[in-house]
Amino acid sequence: MIQQEDTIDFLYASISPGRVIPAGEAVEMIGTTFSHKDANLLLKWFGGGGKVKVRIRYSSVYEDQWVTETGGSPQTVESKE
Repeated sequence: MIQQEDTIDFLYASISPGRVIPAGEAVEMIGTTFSHKDANLLLKWFGGGGKVKVRIRYSSVYEDQWVTETGGSPQTVESKE
């Protein structure tokens, strides 16, 4: 059962196909601006040793691809050609 203290308000980003993010620009994928409680709970869930893991696969306009997971560094994805 979900307890009131386990619920949070959060923000997230949607990256639609074809969207180009300039080199050096960052996109905040998930966050909160509502309270310290919400921010601390997100940090607990997504921070080091957190319960939630996020895996993102992305590519450049030159079709180079990478994958990264929560707390990890981007790794190159080898093409299947």
